[in-house]
Amino acid sequence: MQYLGWLVTVLGLLDLGVATPNGRREKRQNGVNSAVENCRKIFNAPCDSLNILSTSTPPPLNTALPKVQVSDCQCVLYNLCSSESVSNSDGSFVIDKRLGETCSGTLDVCCPKSSILNRPIDRATQAPTMVTMPTPSPTATQKPLPTPVPQQPNVPVRSGCGYRNPQGVTVRITGSDNEAQFAEFPWMVAVLTKPPPGTEQSGYICGGSLIHPRAVLTAAHTIEGKSAEELVVRAGDWDSLSRTEPIPHQQLEVEAVILHENFNTDNLHNDFAVLILKTPFVITPSVNTVCLPRENDVFDAVRCTATGWGKNTFEAVGRFQAVLKKIELPVVPHTPCQTNLRRTRLGNAFILDQSFICAGGEAGQDTCTGDGGSPLVCPSKNAQDRYVQAGIVAWGIGCGADRTPGVYASVSKARRWIDGKMAQYNLETSSYLA
Repeated sequence: MQYLGWLVTVLGLLDLGVATPNGRREKRQNGVNSAVENCRKIFNAPCDSLNILSTSTPPPLNTALPKVQVSDCQCVLYNLCSSESVSNSDGSFVIDKRLGETCSGTLDVCCPKSSILNRPIDRATQAPTMVTMPTPSPTATQKPLPTPVPQQPNVPVRSGCGYRNPQGVTVRITGSDNEAQFAEFPWMVAVLTKPPPGTEQSGYICGGSLIHPRAVLTAAHTIEGKSAEELVVRAGDWDSLSRTEPIPHQQLEVEAVILHENFNTDNLHNDFAVLILKTPFVITPSVNTVCLPRENDVFDAVRCTATGWGKNTFEAVGRFQAVLKKIELPVVPHTPCQTNLRRTRLGNAFILDQSFICAGGEAGQDTCTGDGGSPLVCPSKNAQDRYVQAGIVAWGIGCGADRTPGVYASVSKARRWIDGKMAQYNLETSSYLA
């Protein structure tokens, strides 16, 4: 498993995910034509939620554009879609958001049917699967287990943010490639849909990071259009199919969903969001906060680590992961990243926005579909053995291609904005200061 992604594949029943840019639109209905429901490659979002450009000039922020109905959108090879719909300098409608669904082909884009050149035959043949974050079902002879209450093991809780547990907590797991240890990244959380009444099964939306016992940092594109009442946040989870982890996970309801005011859903500029929780998480060895960088911190050429439950490959056969995965990636400076991305279908006119940071570009090593919102963390320059969140998984061009870095929202560029939102809810910023 060399690409990172979020979530679970329940053998033959549920193929889960997170990607990484991003799985979370819950408009998945059985029987819906797969060419419509999988209309993702560029946007990773249902076609009826997408604004399509009528010219090659990117629109100004917040410009209202006509929407394309679901029935008018189809996944096709990018060169079969009119350049008036997909050509621009900011990546609008061309980038692969790290959501949980994609068009079936690596070079496919979500194209209005009116813009398809020489209308190809619909290549999507497989119905989409439901992305879920299940609680394992008890057997027929077992009674349902109560909601677990956090237990304090005989392991000290370190005071402060950003402490990684590379050897795990209470147990060490050996074996699978790139699997994180239990509680290795105690700031890692899953953002889920609230379980329906009478059930324990939550729909997976995206990853996130705990920056305060009552605040989660994630990607705006993963929760856009979601209300606080729909969401819960799970912390301390590791293997989403297990009830026997050393410390039970915690799950809390959301009070407020805050998107960056300048977030652009088409090109993911300013892809930042904060979730304010109704009550605080209990800090334990498996649940703690990550540190945030200062406003002008730079991480160029530093090797950092991304985590998630998303897909292990971009293709349709890729599977979401039950056990949290980790992958080490180099941060790529802005100019070389832009140059490499221009070699892709983005083209020579593409301009990488300053709200992004890049990492990866090594063949087979990348975050992927369903990992959206998950953190990219780097060793702290100021505090030994501690980690700072440099990025938030946002988008890419496919997953794991050589010399094609993944693109992350740059947390240092949002630090002032994050501090301001914390102040609005009277939450101390000391929880993420090293």
